[in-house]
This record gives sequence, C-alpha cells and structure tokens, in this order.
Amino acid sequence: MFITRSTPNKALVVDDVSSIAHAVSIFLTNRGFQVRTAYDPFEALKICHTESFDLVLLDIRMPGMNGLELLRRLKSLDASATYVMMTAEGNLQTIIKALKEGAQGFVVKPFTQLELMNSVELALEKTRLIRENIRIKVYAPLLESATEALLSALEAKDYNTQSHSNRVSYYAQGISTAFEMPEEDLVQVKIGALFHDIGKIGVPDLILQKPGPLTPEERQEIMKHPEIGEKIIGAIEGMEKVAIIVRAHHERFDGRGYPDGLTGEDIPLAARITTVADCFEAMVSPRVYSKGRSVEYALNELKRCSGTQFDPQVVEFFLSLMDSGNITYQEAVPLSTPENECANPVLPSALG
Repeated sequence: MFITRSTPNKALVVDDVSSIAHAVSIFLTNRGFQVRTAYDPFEALKICHTESFDLVLLDIRMPGMNGLELLRRLKSLDASATYVMMTAEGNLQTIIKALKEGAQGFVVKPFTQLELMNSVELALEKTRLIRENIRIKVYAPLLESATEALLSALEAKDYNTQSHSNRVSYYAQGISTAFEMPEEDLVQVKIGALFHDIGKIGVPDLILQKPGPLTPEERQEIMKHPEIGEKIIGAIEGMEKVAIIVRAHHERFDGRGYPDGLTGEDIPLAARITTVADCFEAMVSPRVYSKGRSVEYALNELKRCSGTQFDPQVVEFFLSLMDSGNITYQEAVPLSTPENECANPVLPSALG
C-alpha cells in the first residue's frame, strides 16, 4: 500500500508533454508529496541548482536533451535523490543504460496508477536500503515486491501470462525447500523464478502473442530472452546470482538446451529447479497459443523427460511434494475484464 506522508517528501516531475506531467503531479500530490513540475530538461536543471528533491521522475524522450543525459547531470548535482525514468517504449538498451546511470526504477507508458505507485514506492525503498547497506537476504521481501511490480509493467505486453511468473515462483520455492538450501539461496530461487521471463521485454509483441506455430526465425527471436533477461537483471546491484538463474532457465539436463548448452550439474541448481517449475506451469495453464493440459498429463511429462530435459532429482522432489500436498496446483486466475480494470484506471491517454 502507498503510504501518505505526514511530512511531505519533495518530488520533481519532468516531462515535455504537459498532460502527462500534470497527471503525474496530481497523482503524487494526492499521496503526500510536495511537487514541482518542469516541462523541459533545462528548466529542470535550473530548478535543481537551487532546490533538492527526494524523488525525481524523468521522461526519457524530450527535445533538446534526452532523459539519460539529464539523469547524469541531475545525479552530479544531487546523487542522494531517487530517480525514476518514464519511457513509452520499454526499450531494452535504454532501460539498461538508465539503471547503469543510477536510476532506481522505471515505469513503462502507458502505465496505470498502481504501476506508477509501485514503481515510485519501491524505488524510494531501494534508495533507503542501499543507504543502509542491507544485504539481499535481509531485504528479500522488498525484492519480491519490486520484482512483481516490474514484471507487472513489463509483462503488460504479454497480457495472457501476467501471473505466470508468480506461479512458477511458488512451485520453485516449494521444490527448493526439499534441497535444504541456505536461506540466501532460497531467496535467490524465489526471485530468480519470478524474474525468469523478464527478457521477453526484448521480444516483439507479434511473436509473443502469436496464436499459431512460430517460424524458425520467430523461434530464434524467442530464444534470445534468457540472455536479454540476464542483461536486465545483471545491471541491478546485488542481483548477479539471480541473473545467472534467468540466463540458464532454458538449459536442459542432457545439454540440448540454450543459450549455452550446459549439461547436468553444470547448470546451476536454482536454474534446474526453475526449469521444472516453469515447464509444469506452462503445461497446465492456458496460453495464447495452446489450451492448458491436465495436472496428471503435466506430471507424466515431467516423469517422461526426467534425465533428458529435467534433473531427475528435481523431478522426484516435485512429484513427491505434489503427492504429499506440500505443493498444490495453482490454477491460473482468469484474465482481468474491462470492468475490473476500472478499479485501477490508466492515466490520461496522453501517457501512451
């Protein structure tokens, strides 16, 4: 929940489209911020030479100076502020550059009020935790929430799989407990499973949402997403081990997977766990290109492919945990309808 502040934080909104800047400013004001608005980068620089802010939201595309250059200049004036980038494209390279330049978060247009709220709140919390130098296992609940918010924004382009990653993470967490992992490794599995498909931001919508069979060329595009995901996650401080899971979640136990063709225990255990969880969830859930299969069918497929596609030990643990009820089937939640969406409205159409 977004907490209204008794002592207002100061925020600066920078966007050359006045309707967007106005909508975001009202949104932040209603949640306790004292807000200033700038409609071009040079006005923002002038303001920041005399004032400091807790939060700065920047559009990436602006005339005269792009948002990344403005971010660099503002960071040189005040490195302590929290910077959130607003982008209309969700371009992979731009997002990575923004994270490397020190942005604490970003939100992809058109965004809902909930997505903006989550991006801002989580970016502010990330800044606070970095200042306190808290390690990943201590702020795991925050990282989980940040992951869900990020996936919600990025997976909007693949609406049919909006909650897929949450279910994969549930199954992966259940399996990982059977391996008696250290707490920090359990956290890595949990977050890595949530992030496993984040690289799909770099795959064209027409391919992700295609109802029929993919061409060889389209399949090659899909197969890039583990490496794309690794680049995104690897750019975030403290997430290096999670990035390894993301890269390896399509490796096969027999070495016929991608992108690196790893075999057996050369594949990180966390990735082997995520692979089983991901494949089971994909089989039982309806997708744009296929109907969901029965749980019985999916479990039989895991058995059949044990030792070839999947780690036999991981499959054995998963089947045992399902049989005992320690892991239960998570049915896909029906997609939101326009009626449901009214509770979480998109900001004005100019945000697109």
